[in-house]
Amino acid sequence: MAAVSAIWAGIKKVVEVGQEAEGVWRQLSEWAHAVDNLEQAITSKKSKPPLFKKLKFNDDAAEAMAILEAENKLATMRSELRERFLYGDLERLGGMDALRRFYQLQRDIKAKRLQAIEDQQRRRKEMLETVVTGGLILMGAAAVILIVWMAIELIGMGGK
Repeated sequence: MAAVSAIWAGIKKVVEVGQEAEGVWRQLSEWAHAVDNLEQAITSKKSKPPLFKKLKFNDDAAEAMAILEAENKLATMRSELRERFLYGDLERLGGMDALRRFYQLQRDIKAKRLQAIEDQQRRRKEMLETVVTGGLILMGAAAVILIVWMAIELIGMGGK
């Protein structure tokens, strides 16, 4: 009975450690998502404004303060992550080397996403060019057929 109790206690401990590790990974994932959102908010380029719609702007001071606040929050989050990798619960992943690897993976993923966006924009442009070119060719062919048909009709009328 004592052996069964010891085994059960060991299983419970393994489950607790697994749940704790899962919680750490979930928290790290949420943190990374929040950092990405903050970086995008800070560095995002506004799209071109509509041509005919009335433009509306927020208060300059409020917008500047929001950007400063986001930058400060981002710096704090990066500092906390660094401390967790170097001294906290993520230290077991490899310390500074793991932190560098994390940042490298983040940069690689961002680069792949930007490349995918560029590829999509290029394919859209190529498709639009193909459709326009095809339409022009069809219109040209229709015009040639119309001219030939009218010429045949005129020749046919001239013979009567």
